Amino acid sequence: MRRRLPLILPLIVLILGVGLRAWDPQPVREFRDSTFDILQKLQPRAYDDSLPVRIVAIDDASLARYGQWPWPRSLLARLVERLADYGAAAVAFDVLFAEPDRSSPWRIVEQLPAGPARQMLEAEIANGDLPDNDQLFAAAMQRVPVVLAIVPTDTQADDTIYDSKSGFSFKGESPARYVRNYLGAVGPIPELVAAAGGLGSIRVVRGSDGVVRHIALFAKAGAEIYPSLALQAVRLAIGARNILVKTSGSDNVAGSGGFTGVQAIRVQNNKTGVKIDIETDPAGELWLYDTGPRAHRYVSAEAVLEGTADPALLAGNIVYIGATAQALFDNLATPTAGAMPGVELHAQASEQMLTHSYLSRPKWADTWETIGAAVVGLLILLCFAIRRIGAFWAAVLGFVLVAAGLGGAWYAFTALHFLLDPVTGSAVGLLVYATAGITAYLESEKQRHEVRTAFGQYVSPEVVARIAENPRKVSLGGEARELTLLFCDVRGFTTLSEKLDPQALTRLINRFLTEMSDALLRSGGTIDKYMGDCVMGFWNAPLDVPHHPARACEAVLDMRRRLVALNEALAKEGDGALKLGVGIGVNSGNCSVGNMGSAQRLAYTAVGDNVNLASRLEGLTRLYGVDCLVSEAVTLDAPDFTFLEVDRIRVKGRVQPVTVFALLGHSGELGQDSLAAVLGVKAFLAPFRAGDWAAAEIALANLAPILGGTALAGLLPRYRDRLDEVKDRPAPEGWDGVYTAREK
Repeated sequence: MRRRLPLILPLIVLILGVGLRAWDPQPVREFRDSTFDILQKLQPRAYDDSLPVRIVAIDDASLARYGQWPWPRSLLARLVERLADYGAAAVAFDVLFAEPDRSSPWRIVEQLPAGPARQMLEAEIANGDLPDNDQLFAAAMQRVPVVLAIVPTDTQADDTIYDSKSGFSFKGESPARYVRNYLGAVGPIPELVAAAGGLGSIRVVRGSDGVVRHIALFAKAGAEIYPSLALQAVRLAIGARNILVKTSGSDNVAGSGGFTGVQAIRVQNNKTGVKIDIETDPAGELWLYDTGPRAHRYVSAEAVLEGTADPALLAGNIVYIGATAQALFDNLATPTAGAMPGVELHAQASEQMLTHSYLSRPKWADTWETIGAAVVGLLILLCFAIRRIGAFWAAVLGFVLVAAGLGGAWYAFTALHFLLDPVTGSAVGLLVYATAGITAYLESEKQRHEVRTAFGQYVSPEVVARIAENPRKVSLGGEARELTLLFCDVRGFTTLSEKLDPQALTRLINRFLTEMSDALLRSGGTIDKYMGDCVMGFWNAPLDVPHHPARACEAVLDMRRRLVALNEALAKEGDGALKLGVGIGVNSGNCSVGNMGSAQRLAYTAVGDNVNLASRLEGLTRLYGVDCLVSEAVTLDAPDFTFLEVDRIRVKGRVQPVTVFALLGHSGELGQDSLAAVLGVKAFLAPFRAGDWAAAEIALANLAPILGGTALAGLLPRYRDRLDEVKDRPAPEGWDGVYTAREK
């Protein structure tokens, strides 16, 4: 038995390996998918820039020109009308319009106090002088076929059933049992559904590793089946009314070897005869044949709205509208790209349909890959069984078989667009070779193994433990992560230091830092360091923290409450003259975070330009007389909070200006005075940035009674200084109202 062990063990490994391949559990499928990703990286789908598919991008330039997202739907209506003027064949929005436009006149009127101004606006709305934004958007959709997005959900939705606006014909049984099923869906408001040419699902199919490899062309939500956004866009572009789905049970299912599920999809215009046949897998999903990001797909929304876009890029094209601005788009990993806007996936799916460029996994692939793994393993094992051949020739044979498998898979991919897996069978052969080689080697190494065991008795346990440790856990270096960073500092610390002896000052600072740190930790933050009377913290490292900008805002509000309580406690203790104030700066962005320092001492910390910006914002709170300044990046992921735009600043050490905001509080807890403050400051900043000093002077005078006596009163002298600096001379050329900070 001992002599036969080098053959029995590898035979067991071979049986287990082939059985595992036949069973095909999720880890094996993930391994195979990674192999297919490599094939696409080596030779992605060739991109043809003449294809009639384009993306109108809500990019950073568009946001800078027309304001932050979401845009008023009156502006989106104008965008659709522009695309109609350009002659777009169909327009598809990778945007969910689940609620009425909050910037419509009637929504704004609801927030105004009763009075003549409100009555005047209500009269203008009633007379039709101020049309509803959603109505304008719906009216614009009559000029060009438009597909709106619907999102299937895993939670039970209400009883609303959305009309997909497209007909279905099934050849065979219904595909409902094969496509992805969801409990409900969230779709556009009824007014927009009625105006749209179709509804399309934008639910993304991610692998367990987060990579998108399939585009689901159908999704069943409740009792309804919805086409994908890409499929609906293609249907409208060619003028087809119905979508024909061939499933198992159709007339040729017997000839397909008992194939079950979705077999094919056809979109056809019966009047023109134009038809598109789409290949899918049994679940009705399209293999993503990835080109990677391509700049030529994109046209800036700003260019379309301004009428400066190249008509050749839009006329007769399927046009997708989606976000690509860095702070807006959904980062999706694909076989060739680590991050891609979701709208580009829909565009790629349409390109594949129009060019008939499909990847497929043949029905016989699993069977033959399992047989191939068994053959490779048996041949290698046979080499070990014939002693005159031995391990060397087994390795040569294994190399030849692996090379043949890789070459065959590469040919199948490049010439036939088949996805065949050569790696799993090679792995089985490698395991068989390794097991046979190791067991044979162990037999001859028995004596030396005993020597090594004896030698191990002379090695101290401390040395063994140290060697076993993972050195990467204590090595220098970091990782790139998106963080939200906070700096909190005591105001007037120098004056405070003069009033107290060192022991009392230490106790006070410890009490202050304890309260501020507790607020930071309770919101899921990480304390980076203490710098005298200042604490630095961040969110989203080392553990992921969802919606970390909102968590940081929660921490700021908690710090305010704790500071009030601390000052009240100091007053009761007889230290009322020691009233503490703070300055807080908050910013979100990419940073490097990890173990940093020297070989002698490490610290887990974050560094980068966005860290510096957060520190600069904390320092600028003194200049503007507020207790907290946050960057625009923070406001984008904190929708439940109200922010007041303070200024646009070019901080020291930075070239690009940033828009800074004051955090007012939870939106639901604020009154009309906060809204008045927001509107009043906007009323001042707009003419000031436009160089209209007279209008800015009037707005500032109107702002004084609004902010006076509030926590924002410190803005008034700052704005007064800004205006006094420039009002005696015309606005210089290129004036944008940006303040260049000369201090940190």
